[in-house]
Amino acid sequence: MLEFLADPPWWFVAIITLAVPEAFRWAKKQFPGWSEHAKGALRRRLRAWRRRQLLTIKRQRFDSATINRAVVRSYAYLVLFVSCAVVYFMGLLLVPESLRQDHGGATVWGLAAGAPMIAFEMAWLSTSLRVDELLRSRRKIRARGGRLR
Repeated sequence: MLEFLADPPWWFVAIITLAVPEAFRWAKKQFPGWSEHAKGALRRRLRAWRRRQLLTIKRQRFDSATINRAVVRSYAYLVLFVSCAVVYFMGLLLVPESLRQDHGGATVWGLAAGAPMIAFEMAWLSTSLRVDELLRSRRKIRARGGRLR
């Protein structure tokens, strides 16, 4: 327990953990109208974004070629993400000795090598969620009155 008290990063994390919520509470008390307006504006934007997304999915659910293209794109991003992850971990093993000693150089090496992996992961997750929504919407298609809805 005493080693935690002697460790400066632990103090930094403890101060941030205690100070950030208090700062938000203080800002909310000082600017109540601003915080409520921001919450409503954010909610409106999120609802508008979700509406646009659902309308696009509703239009595309009848097009099998678009759905197949989205599925293939999702798997392509998955393959790119996994291959970048393998290259990243191989790169961590092959870090030059001079960079291992330098903390800043190792950080830059890790960020530079990990950025493509993170980008492909985000792309894969977003396309995977979109494909799931498309397939879920595709299952809702029923023949009603001689036409599909």
